[in-house]
Amino acid sequence: MENKYYTPKTLGDAIGVSQSSLKRWADRGLLNVERTVGGHRRIVLEEALRFIRESGVSIVKPDLLGLEDYEIDAKDQDLDSADKLYYALHAGDETGVRGLVLNQYLEGRPLHEIFDQDLQPAMTRIGLLWHDDVSGITIEHRAHDICMQVLADLRFRLPKVFTKGMAIGCSAPGDSYSMPTALVSTALRAEGFEAVNLGPNLPLEALMDECKKVKPVLVWISISHLKKAHILRNDIRDFARFLRDQQGALVIGGSQVSRLRLDKDPFVLIGKNIHELVSISRGLVAERMTGEKTQETKAEE
Repeated sequence: MENKYYTPKTLGDAIGVSQSSLKRWADRGLLNVERTVGGHRRIVLEEALRFIRESGVSIVKPDLLGLEDYEIDAKDQDLDSADKLYYALHAGDETGVRGLVLNQYLEGRPLHEIFDQDLQPAMTRIGLLWHDDVSGITIEHRAHDICMQVLADLRFRLPKVFTKGMAIGCSAPGDSYSMPTALVSTALRAEGFEAVNLGPNLPLEALMDECKKVKPVLVWISISHLKKAHILRNDIRDFARFLRDQQGALVIGGSQVSRLRLDKDPFVLIGKNIHELVSISRGLVAERMTGEKTQETKAEE
């Protein structure tokens, strides 16, 4: 999809402020604008959403920004956000799911929190439905497809400012679950990583080959389904050491990660959820920045 641009008037109408107010904010550097050949101001989609999220303004006309105006039924007003997502997913309401996730994000919630506390618990409940009725299988497949569509849409809307380096990842060999690794890549994009999701069931030799080409600062492996734990354990240990030699770090996570018993391996970092993985990524960035400053100080001496 190509970038979408808005005029100051359109964005102002969408958030209920005057065009002149938006121009003043732009002049003060609070809102980044681009200029047409004729000198007119234009705001790209992801910058508009960044400004809305960080400034805390309300969207009064979401349709002007191409967003769904999702209304919660009165009977659902008292539900928490995870329950609302569950019922929208159960009903196959893609518009509702997209609206719920995006509205939570624009209101300032970190994506990792939305994913850990709302989306994944809702999908876990959906995944149990087949125990009671065969229709639960189709409900789960439909809900999974909705989540993947919403994640793809969300990635498009995120600011494309990658200041923290390259990150790549996948689901482990033999693991066909695609949503966990998609959630990780989206959360890391929101953190400023150029995060590339290589999908489910990727052989480690293919992941290693890609690491040689792009030299990522962070690699993640999601493990939601596991066979032959002893083989994968040894392969991950070897891969982690290879990655360390490339000045990169390996983070593994997922519902089956504990079966690998790698918590004491000094070259393997473990994130039990997306929040922990994001925290690890922030620590790695801080560590790298400290190292660069130390090298600069030594060079000056």
